[in-house]
Amino acid sequence: AFAAIFGLGFLARAGSAYYLSRYSEPRHPPAHEHELGLSTFVSRLGHSRDGRYVLYIGLMNAASMLANPFFNPYMLDLLDLRRRPLAPVLSEMGSAYAFFLAAGFLGRVLVLPSIARAVQRRGAFRVLVLGSLLIVPAPILWLLTDDLWVLLAFQVLTGAAQATFEYAAFMMYYEAVNSRERTSIITQFQFLNEAGKTAGSVVGAQLLRSAGKDQDAYAVIFWA
Repeated sequence: AFAAIFGLGFLARAGSAYYLSRYSEPRHPPAHEHELGLSTFVSRLGHSRDGRYVLYIGLMNAASMLANPFFNPYMLDLLDLRRRPLAPVLSEMGSAYAFFLAAGFLGRVLVLPSIARAVQRRGAFRVLVLGSLLIVPAPILWLLTDDLWVLLAFQVLTGAAQATFEYAAFMMYYEAVNSRERTSIITQFQFLNEAGKTAGSVVGAQLLRSAGKDQDAYAVIFWA
């Protein structure tokens, strides 16, 4: 079974590499690129259009990491989805946990064509606002019920919400960031963004640990 999965993964990546190889870089890179220093980049956070955008995305990702790393432990330890089938008739197809992982990807796949059309018609900013509003309450959905089918539907919705936010955030780079500084800003943003996400996950872990690692403790980080 593992050999089959890894073999399919190899074929999928080989196909992706083939299509990637059909793209090419410009023979002469743009000469108008402007390198932005880290201190200048930090000083513009919150003060310019691109700075406000970068700051918002960084803070949103850091806030999301308060809870995101702990969804799998919540599903495995508290809901015990590794041992529970989604339904008795589906017990031979694997545990409910496998269905929940697939549901998140399914939500992403289903919504992407609609997101692309919405960005073309309405603009990336409006879609980003929608995605932001959708992902904020997503962790709370896990606290509303123990019904596996309802939680499975919530997982599809969560995947769709995350895809909406991530796609619109990516497209907003081309609207909010000056093309002359885009490479420099994105490079430095990635560093600060990953640092913020790491800090968010550490804070979430400490909240979970101090609250006792039970249902109420997970509620604390989901609400946070």
